[in-house]
Amino acid sequence: MDGNPPPQEDSGRGPRWAPPPPVPPSAPGPGWSIPPQGGPRVPPRPAGSAPAPDPYRRPARGVSPWLTLAVGLLAGALLGAIATLLLTSVDLRGRPFDTALETCGLTDHPSAEVGDEGRSVFLQHRGATDTAGLGDDELDCVLRELGAPDSLFVEMGQTRALDGRRSLEWDGIEATWSFHPDDGIDTQLVAR
Repeated sequence: MDGNPPPQEDSGRGPRWAPPPPVPPSAPGPGWSIPPQGGPRVPPRPAGSAPAPDPYRRPARGVSPWLTLAVGLLAGALLGAIATLLLTSVDLRGRPFDTALETCGLTDHPSAEVGDEGRSVFLQHRGATDTAGLGDDELDCVLRELGAPDSLFVEMGQTRALDGRRSLEWDGIEATWSFHPDDGIDTQLVAR
């Protein structure tokens, strides 16, 4: 006999061979080591050579280029949003009234007085007897530069001398005004 097990009959499909018996592990030679958990045997390293890579350790990976791109885009969007907010504000110096008067050409006009370190302005309108005040177009220019809503213009146009002082607030600015035919519309604007 040749040492192989005899063929076995398997229900009409032909002979079937039995697997060979397992070979018992042999002890490694001198200098060889067996890693834990039955991994591959590692031969001894010649003196002065670099250590062999650990077959059980995952190779170190660098930062993903996609992660770098995502972080870069997020940082750019954040910086862009901050820059946009700073550049589109009414006045970077916090003095919106000075800016509005400058835009309308009323910086040195005696009927447009800025007070409270730029946090308020008094606008004296032209009336029947007070002809030195601001004209309708000048008053309109200042209010529009400050982003006044249309409702303010309607309210001012409908104010009578009997109504006393009226007020309206928008975007952190409070407007109070009164009307008299002789004096026109006198308006006080205060940044809140």
